[in-house]
Amino acid sequence: MAEGQPITCRIEAVRAAHDRAAFDCAHPFLNTYLAQFARQNDKNGYARAFVMVPAESGNPVVGSYTLSFSEIAFDNNPIELRKRLPKYPAPAVRIGELVVDNGNKGQGLGSQLLLDAIERIANASEEVAVWVIVVDPIDQTAHPSTGIMVLSHCWTVRHYF
Repeated sequence: MAEGQPITCRIEAVRAAHDRAAFDCAHPFLNTYLAQFARQNDKNGYARAFVMVPAESGNPVVGSYTLSFSEIAFDNNPIELRKRLPKYPAPAVRIGELVVDNGNKGQGLGSQLLLDAIERIANASEEVAVWVIVVDPIDQTAHPSTGIMVLSHCWTVRHYF
């Protein structure tokens, strides 16, 4: 992909045929995760992995994210919300490893990935309870800037819708 050129993409479940090896988002951990573990974790049921690929060619991967069920301990919720909640863990879905390849940044692909993840969660919530969506960024520069509450008292800094 030529850097900065807009592309039309599709988002689909990760498959062996997806070229993940050349992906580079500037975070070695996330590059390795996508190349070596995303498909394996998907296959084993730890996290569903989705990749963004050019619509026509289907390769290389230009972005990705994972979804997994989680829960939020009662004590990790903001005090103002606790009054209305049962005193047991709340059902959640975690969006993790949301990344865009360096050569495709600045085109809104991260927002497209996030919206796709939210749509999948909304569809799943018709069948399985989901009270909150957890966005688990690798660092503070990797999160959307609107509609998210930061709960820094959790094990790691996590962002909740």
